[in-house]
Amino acid sequence: MKRYCRGWFLGEKEARKASEKDLRERHPDVVWEGSELKKLNEAMWDGLVVESMAGLGKTEDNLKADRKGADWKVNIAKALRAKTTA
Repeated sequence: MKRYCRGWFLGEKEARKASEKDLRERHPDVVWEGSELKKLNEAMWDGLVVESMAGLGKTEDNLKADRKGADWKVNIAKALRAKTTA
């Protein structure tokens, strides 16, 4: 039998993101701390960027190929900043 430490998540990245979203919606009054907060925030930020890219029809290849200051990247960064503290 394996022992697991608190804060570990076993599963695919998409499952972790779904779990993060579910936790935030079900328990809005919980104050997340430390590594749990960091992991939840990173999953949320990643989800927002992926959704924004999909809405613009952009892929990972576009992310790597387009310049750093591309208009679409700047717009996603502005939207992320408006919604989060990232």
